[in-house]
Amino acid sequence: IAVSGGVDSICLFDIFLNLKDDLDLQIAVVHFNHKLRKDDSDRDQKFVEKICRKNKIKLFKSFADVRQFSKDKSLSLEEAARIKRYEFFENICNKYKYDYLATAHTKNDLAETFLLNLFRGSGLHGLTSIPIRRKIAKNSFVIRPLIHFTKKELINYAELRSLKWVEDKTNEDIIFTRNKIRNILI
Repeated sequence: IAVSGGVDSICLFDIFLNLKDDLDLQIAVVHFNHKLRKDDSDRDQKFVEKICRKNKIKLFKSFADVRQFSKDKSLSLEEAARIKRYEFFENICNKYKYDYLATAHTKNDLAETFLLNLFRGSGLHGLTSIPIRRKIAKNSFVIRPLIHFTKKELINYAELRSLKWVEDKTNEDIIFTRNKIRNILI
């Protein structure tokens, strides 16, 4: 389970945690620290470490200098972060032969990605937005079990379950195109 510490991934973690015994699931968490938000990035990582330790869930963590990678490859920070994060996820899936990697993408992410791709002039493939399932490694798939739920529904779930999460303040920063779409357009 990819867990950032935000409300979406904490809900996903909680759901899998509650289903693991009934469905006989072996779960682990992956956390990627992008090192883009100074102390906040480390705060998020410590939060994820704490919930994994508390629940006795194996944690794989990594980090990268995303800012430098972005400059070296002439990529946006968002794209550079996505590439480094999924490289890590793929490596873990391959090394430990995990069948699935669950991410907490929501209906909101689907709409944002559709609009982002539309504005960039993407073709039909890009306009399909975020697939529910896609291959990530030789024998592993990314799955997005929350893709049919809105962020608001997940916040309601988290509040009903008294879950704690961390907020990424940069989600409000409209310097990033996705945040302009999220906070102004939508």
